[in-house]
Amino acid sequence: MQICHDFRYQETYREHYRRGVKLMFQAFQMGGRKKSQIDNNDRKWEDIVPATMQTYAANNGMRISVTNTCRKYSSLPSFFVELGGVITGRLRNHVPGVLISTMDMDTYLPDPSRPWRQRAMRGIYHSGTLKKDKRTECRTTY
Repeated sequence: MQICHDFRYQETYREHYRRGVKLMFQAFQMGGRKKSQIDNNDRKWEDIVPATMQTYAANNGMRISVTNTCRKYSSLPSFFVELGGVITGRLRNHVPGVLISTMDMDTYLPDPSRPWRQRAMRGIYHSGTLKKDKRTECRTTY
């Protein structure tokens, strides 16, 4: 489980990936203000947080349950991200509700980047054989 500002650190998600985590609970406390206090910055969270969570789920092979306060006038609604980064459930913002997400932990969803991701995490950023040529060596021109 991670809380609030932790979502800004992809390194924590990568560490959980290394440890084999398959389900992350990301909790927020972004709400409880009056409707008149909600501004454009609050509305941006409805875009930023889901996009970030979708990316982390896809890049780290995990599901993410994102919960926010149940207080009225929250900055974003609770939602669930499945493997691959697909949001499979989302509550409506500013409306009380309970989100129930069903997971089949035995379901295999392909992760075509997995072999390369493992290599990149070890500092290998090529396909296996490093090529050397003049164009690769020169970093200032095409």
